[in-house]
Amino acid sequence: MILRLFQPNSASFGYGLFLALNATSVWGGGFPLLPMEFQTFSLLTRFFLVQSTAFGVALLICLLGAWYYPRLTQRMPILGCVALLFLGSLSLIAPLYLPEYMSPLVTVGGLFLGVGSALFFVLWQRVFAAQDADEGKLNLIIGTGYSALLYTILHVIPLAVAAFMIAFIFIPLVGLCLILATRQIDYRQPMFEDVPRLNAPVYRQTVRNQWRSALCVGCFGFMSGIARALALVDPSMGTIVNFVSMAGALISALVLIFLWTRYTFTFNTVLSFRTIFPLIVTSFLILPFLTGFGLRLFAGLMYMFFIFASMIMMIQCAQTSRDYGISPFFIYSFFGMISFMLQSLGFLIGNLSAPAIEPGFAELSIIALFSVWFLAMTLYLVRGHLRGSAVAELDYSRAGGVEFLALEQAPAAALSELDFAEHVASPEVTGPEAAHNDRHFRDRVSKLCLLLAKQYRLTARETEVMELLARGNSVAHIAKTLIVSENTIRTHSKRLYVKLNIHKRQDLLVRLDEIDETMRH
Repeated sequence: MILRLFQPNSASFGYGLFLALNATSVWGGGFPLLPMEFQTFSLLTRFFLVQSTAFGVALLICLLGAWYYPRLTQRMPILGCVALLFLGSLSLIAPLYLPEYMSPLVTVGGLFLGVGSALFFVLWQRVFAAQDADEGKLNLIIGTGYSALLYTILHVIPLAVAAFMIAFIFIPLVGLCLILATRQIDYRQPMFEDVPRLNAPVYRQTVRNQWRSALCVGCFGFMSGIARALALVDPSMGTIVNFVSMAGALISALVLIFLWTRYTFTFNTVLSFRTIFPLIVTSFLILPFLTGFGLRLFAGLMYMFFIFASMIMMIQCAQTSRDYGISPFFIYSFFGMISFMLQSLGFLIGNLSAPAIEPGFAELSIIALFSVWFLAMTLYLVRGHLRGSAVAELDYSRAGGVEFLALEQAPAAALSELDFAEHVASPEVTGPEAAHNDRHFRDRVSKLCLLLAKQYRLTARETEVMELLARGNSVAHIAKTLIVSENTIRTHSKRLYVKLNIHKRQDLLVRLDEIDETMRH
């Protein structure tokens, strides 16, 4: 089944190719495909500072645009974004023929590539958010896996040819795939009709629920920024680090798909960060003692963590857009600004601490000391806040998480008495089923709704809406309870009715009564 899931389409292939092309700019635009004499420390540093600044400013503009001009952001021209990447790539090829203008050309290239990459990420986020939950996650994960293979192919092609193919063939091909995927978007969904300023409470609640996840992803971005700064000291290190991180992307995609086909689970970014925190801190503590291959492996692993975190971030942003009915431009720009600004901070710390030669024990110790402090502060912030003399633990059910419902589960699997005894007789659900219900049951309606949700693969938000509908709440009351718009609740109701093959609230009550009667006998 896994091989069948990896069949390409315009969304997965186009996104994978975009990530592969973007990976060639991780260590300095098209520099990994150009002669090594162009890859000086000062030039690469200047390029990254310009690129990262342009990237962050572009996301800030998208955030403000989504808030003040939501209709305008939906009309963002894809061809204009293609033109930015095309001009950025040409600006990095031009120094081969105009070496005397290398500095300004590299600066312009960083500006174009930074803005173009940011806008492309936002546009791809819009595509995945607009798709069905399973389809969007699959295309995003599979595209991440494709990126590793496509990046390897780019390095099989002769370097002089690959640099021109990126500009004249691959970038237009990415644009074409994005256009084809965008044509399938249904703009009648609440996330596209929403006007953020008119639903400010919804956005405030979303930010309160999601900022910890964004900060954890940003922490991985900080680590990758440190890795990038160390890699710029030795340009040949960039290619090695890229291959390690791309291999990690492929392995992560395969493992995630394998687990998803068999199990129902929720991936929580905050909890995952807390779990691997000891490993990350230990890695930074031994950083001063690393040299040569060890230093390269460290940088590659740090960037591999960030690539995986970025993939989860996009899935979580898409899920948040569907659940809350908010603009995908807004939520991704919010996550992206935090993540990539902290990546830039990590780069600056690493760049200021490490000289333009091989960093020694003293320089690496400074980087390790500051990094451990930053990691500790992040852990403190995401754990909770002080109430009196006790620390309040974070409610992870509200902190944001990515929900995966087992793909191999039958749409209407038969309910056994064992299922009923396990899920209905227990006061609380734990384990994989907690993705549907992370709270204590109130009564039998809650338990029956959970059974129905498991049987028909309803998402956590659809399960919440179903239970409130079953209790006789109006659409307006449900919207107020869940802090979303009424249009969003209507959309969730339509989706769960389609999954349950029913047409109205009374049919839902009949379905619950049937399950209740079956279990009693």
